[in-house]
Amino acid sequence: MRKLQLNPFVSKTVFVFGTANTVTVGIEHRKVMEEVKDILLSFHKCMSIYESTSEISSLNHMAGSSSLSISPEIYDLIRRSVAYSKLTNGAFDITALPLKKIWQTAEQIPTEAQIHHAKKLVNYRNIVFSDNKIMLKYSGMGVDLGGIAKGFAVDKITELLKSRGIASGVINFGGSVFVLGEERSVGIQTPFGKKGRYIGTIRVKNKAVVTSGAYENYRVINGTAYQHILNPHTGYPVNNELLAVTLIGAKAEELDALATGVCVMGIQKGYDLLKKRQIDAIFIKKDGSVLLTEGIKESFSFKEATYEA
Repeated sequence: MRKLQLNPFVSKTVFVFGTANTVTVGIEHRKVMEEVKDILLSFHKCMSIYESTSEISSLNHMAGSSSLSISPEIYDLIRRSVAYSKLTNGAFDITALPLKKIWQTAEQIPTEAQIHHAKKLVNYRNIVFSDNKIMLKYSGMGVDLGGIAKGFAVDKITELLKSRGIASGVINFGGSVFVLGEERSVGIQTPFGKKGRYIGTIRVKNKAVVTSGAYENYRVINGTAYQHILNPHTGYPVNNELLAVTLIGAKAEELDALATGVCVMGIQKGYDLLKKRQIDAIFIKKDGSVLLTEGIKESFSFKEATYEA
């Protein structure tokens, strides 16, 4: 995303969720930045799988044995995550942590036996809800909110800014963006290009822009790059015609989850789902072509017709 400036403005960056999270508002609202920091740190402490004392880590530790009381916000977020899983027919699944673990630590391509074992533990239907408690049915299961946490946080901070009477600002949490107030241009990163190199820009106002793609994070095994987005159905990294997708809509949380799901589903199935949800999209294919949904053709400006792989 291009650096967007409010004049005069103040920005605050907090490093949580494994990325830089920046909020930019008019300088007269600088006092809100401490609230932003506190909220983001509290979310991280609740949701991170890398914090041993987080609610999610505790839930995963108790998988297959007992249920855990979960704070209302995280409980509701997990419920909505299951709803997004149903929408995508499991292409987005927060229980894919066992697969993530074997691919993240692999020095060699995981064996069929390893993948088969991990896949058996991946199924959002095995999250059991009871009052304010959650249980993972089977030992070895694990929940990872990394595919939705940034979007969730963007929406929460947007709500905070509005509640404080702030009418204009930009929230950019690792590429999950919300433009509040006046219309601004958001850059769409060129896949595999240098940071700050854009395939185009999209003009938005009071909307979220969220990108997910194969080029963002990958692991090289035996000279072959394997992307970080995994297909819960196959157990392997996604490998289809879609290199990246950017979604434009009202809520960053929904876009965050569905962007991952669409990357797994592919363009046609993804397009059909997004059309029903009235969400616009920019699809970047591996052959370098770019497809736009009808609703944004007037607000998107190309900088490059293709990208360099």
